[in-house]
Amino acid sequence: MMKIHEHLVKVCSPLDPLSKSMTRAQLWRLLEWFVRHPHDFTEAMQGSHVEEAFDDQGRPVLKRVLDFGSMKVNDTVTIDVGQCIRTEVASSEHWSAGAFTITVVQPKENGAVFLKFTYEEDRDEPMGDDMISNLRRKAYEQKDRDMVDMILQKAQEEANSVN
Repeated sequence: MMKIHEHLVKVCSPLDPLSKSMTRAQLWRLLEWFVRHPHDFTEAMQGSHVEEAFDDQGRPVLKRVLDFGSMKVNDTVTIDVGQCIRTEVASSEHWSAGAFTITVVQPKENGAVFLKFTYEEDRDEPMGDDMISNLRRKAYEQKDRDMVDMILQKAQEEANSVN
């Protein structure tokens, strides 16, 4: 697998009102909600089926079928709690094999919390700098920002229901 794109999205910082109520455990719970309910995050997805098992290290492993109507995608999500979430997609006639990893990053110097998104693809050469490749990168970043926004919205709803 070759890394084709990587970027950070800020979740919260000490100056954000939500950061006082958002714990690392809550962030992980919401990230797990994201991978267990992918159809809640992707407008084009008509549904999903998720089966859970555990690997030999005791980590949750989700086998998912993502239903996009005329196309179904099978993927495997490994949750390394507190570390990262890795999604692997096997190749098909429509795309090459790929992987997508979400890692929580919390630099000690400023107390902000970020999610690092890393995209990998089974390819021989790096992704180019042409228009299509740049549009793919922008689409990845927008999708990831939208996902973080939805997680923050859910966290805010939870904070409001407690108060």
